[in-house]
Amino acid sequence: MLSLKSKSPYPQQTCTHDPDDFSQLAINRGQRVINYKFTEVEEKLVAALNSLIDAVEQIPGCVKEKIDEASNATSEAEKLRSKVAEIRPPGCESG
Repeated sequence: MLSLKSKSPYPQQTCTHDPDDFSQLAINRGQRVINYKFTEVEEKLVAALNSLIDAVEQIPGCVKEKIDEASNATSEAEKLRSKVAEIRPPGCESG
């Protein structure tokens, strides 16, 4: 467990851009990269949840209504996630 005084286990990435560039173009470019990272994370989380739903569904006696609720929630999350990349600007770039 990390204490409040310890460093993050995730190293800070080095800037690949001019940190003093506050132009609208630079801001939009940065936002596209952020959006892409969010969609990557969300895609992986939805896939993990779908795998868990599939596994739980195989358990005898599981409540089908709850499985359906979880499946509907992940489907909705997938639809919302796909819309993040449609916003232009800022859009979505892999960075």
